[in-house]
Amino acid sequence: MKLKWKILFILLSAVIILFVFITPIGTILSYRINPHYPKNNKQTLKINNLNEPVDVYFDDFGIPHIEGKNIEDTVRAIGFVHARYRFFQLDILRRLASGRVSGLLGNQTALSSTTVEMDLAMRGWGFKDKAKVNLDELPELDKKLLLAMTDGIQQGLEQFRPVEYDILQVEPQPWELSDTLLVSLLQAWSITHNWEQEAVRLSLALSLGLERSDDIYSNDPPKETQQTIKTRSQNVVLPPKFSSELESLFPKSAHLSPTKFSGDKLYSVIGDLMQLRPAASNAWVVDSSRSKSGMPILSNDMHLTHSLPSILFLQHIKSPGLDTIGVTLPGRPFIDGGHNR
Repeated sequence: MKLKWKILFILLSAVIILFVFITPIGTILSYRINPHYPKNNKQTLKINNLNEPVDVYFDDFGIPHIEGKNIEDTVRAIGFVHARYRFFQLDILRRLASGRVSGLLGNQTALSSTTVEMDLAMRGWGFKDKAKVNLDELPELDKKLLLAMTDGIQQGLEQFRPVEYDILQVEPQPWELSDTLLVSLLQAWSITHNWEQEAVRLSLALSLGLERSDDIYSNDPPKETQQTIKTRSQNVVLPPKFSSELESLFPKSAHLSPTKFSGDKLYSVIGDLMQLRPAASNAWVVDSSRSKSGMPILSNDMHLTHSLPSILFLQHIKSPGLDTIGVTLPGRPFIDGGHNR
C-alpha cells in the first residue's frame, strides 16, 4: 500500500514539474518556431500591387527604414510593416475609436471603468460615421495613398496573422479604408481634452462675470516675464478668451453668496478648477554649440497615453522628395514628430 502511494506521489510530482517548467518552455519554443513570429532574416517578401521594389531594413535599434522609388509604393510598404508588427494593436485602436473593444475582449475592467462602458462612451463621439470616406471626393494623391496604406496593412495581416487571434480563438477582421481615418480621429481626440478647461472657463464667465473670471483664469501667461511667442519685431498677441461678438452674452460682474457653494458642491467646484492647471506638450532644445557632437539636440514630450506596445511607431521613410525619421501612430503612414534632412 505504501509503495502504491509512493508511486502515485512520484507520478503526481512529475506531472506538476512538467506542467510548471516544460509548458512555458514549450510555449516559448513553439512561438519562436511558429511563422507568426516576425523574424528579421534577409528575405524577399511578395507584396502585390507594387510598381517597383521597396527596400526595408531594420537597424540595431529595431527601427524600420523604408525606402521606395515612389510615394505610393512606399506607403504600401509602410502599411505592410505596421501590420506585420502591430496589427493586433491596430485592431484595438480602431475598435476603441468605434466603441467595439468589448466585442473582442468581452466585458473587462478598463482603467476606472469597463470595456462596455468605455465602448458606449466612445460611440457617443460618432467617429465611425465621421470616418466614412467617399474616394471620389478625395484629391487623386490622397486617394492613392489611402488605398495603398489600406492594401499594405491587409496584405501584412494575410501573411503574418498575429498570434493574439489564435489565443482568443477569433478571426481578425479585414482592414478597411475608414479604419485608417478612425485611428487618425482617435489620435486627434486624444489630444483635445482641454475642452474640460474650456467648460470651466465658460462656467466662470457665466457665474462670475468676465472681469472676475479673467482674474481667476487669465488668458495671459502666468507671469509677466513669460511670453508665449517672441519675434524679433514684437510679441504675438494671443486671441481673446471670448470673441467680442460673444461678450454681450456674459455678465460684466457678479457676486456669489457665501452659501451658494457648500459641502459636496464646494468640492465639486474645487475639482473643476483643478482642470485649469497648465498642460500641454513640451520640448527643449540644446544649441549645436553646446553639444559634444556639434549637432543640435531636440527632446519632445507629446504627452500621449502610455501603452504596451507603445502608442507610437518609430520609422524612417524615404521616397523622392521625402526623407524623414521619427514617430507616427500605427495605422497612419507619415511622421507625427521627428526630423528630416
